[in-house]
Amino acid sequence: MPTANKFDGVNLGNKRATDSRSPDESESHRGPAIWNTKLAYVAFLDVLGFRQLVDNNTHSDLEQVYSEVLMNDLAIGLSNQQYVSYEENGQAVLTNDVTATPVNSIIVSDNIIAWSDDNSVDAFRNIVSVVRGMMAHSCLSGIPLRGAIDLGPVSWLQGRFASKTLNVQQSIFGKGLCRVVELEKLQQWSGCVVSEAAIDHFKVAHEKLRNGGPLINGLDAMIRRKELCVYDVPFKTNNGQARRSMHVVDWVNHPEVRISTRSAADAFAGHQKLKGSESGIPSDILSKITNTVEFVRKVSPFADLNAIDAHYATLNA
Repeated sequence: MPTANKFDGVNLGNKRATDSRSPDESESHRGPAIWNTKLAYVAFLDVLGFRQLVDNNTHSDLEQVYSEVLMNDLAIGLSNQQYVSYEENGQAVLTNDVTATPVNSIIVSDNIIAWSDDNSVDAFRNIVSVVRGMMAHSCLSGIPLRGAIDLGPVSWLQGRFASKTLNVQQSIFGKGLCRVVELEKLQQWSGCVVSEAAIDHFKVAHEKLRNGGPLINGLDAMIRRKELCVYDVPFKTNNGQARRSMHVVDWVNHPEVRISTRSAADAFAGHQKLKGSESGIPSDILSKITNTVEFVRKVSPFADLNAIDAHYATLNA
């Protein structure tokens, strides 16, 4: 059965999202609507090598990367392995079903932001699941991501001015987003850390939920299922990099993909991002590749024995 993830306006499975407000409300001058989520889990993901992606491709190629790759990988993450079929040109097409996703998301340039509606136990599991799925599939799509998950107050703003041109306001803001952006930028790899605040809040919420009963589907269970793991994360410093033990999303062991050190390294070269590096990969990029490959080798049972594909080693001989 053919599979597809079509982006048509706003894609919910194979259905176009519609504005539930009346035309007068949607097109009026009443100003933007703000939904306060108070305290929520927020994930911030950044496309590594975005400048090279833009510089080394035509704008048409870039449009294709966004519409056919990035949107598809986001849909995979949001669907949490749920699928729906529909008929197109007489054929049954299988697509990711995001109609029931409990996670919100927005893409702004090279940044993907996802956030929950609350700070419940399920909200934490859901945000981890979305990030895990997107990072795993994006790696195989040649789009390595780096991110962080934190807990904090955030608000979502949405508005539209009545005009003959496109004047749409969509924004998410708050301390939760500011902290997660700062945490993402400090890392020197393709990976996603989870803040101590997020971990601690989940543990306390889970303890209250079980009310003295058995530990079911808590932090230890997520680690056993290889959804999370504890890892010495490489962070940038003024003198190079340093390691810090943190909980991280285990995107390498996602059940729908098989990540090897080769595929992890190749992601950094996908879509011509290393074009023009024949004389040697820049040290900052090579450091990210090396750290990512090391993570894959340590957590994946399928990782091959080569640290980096011979091609990359040759470029830096």
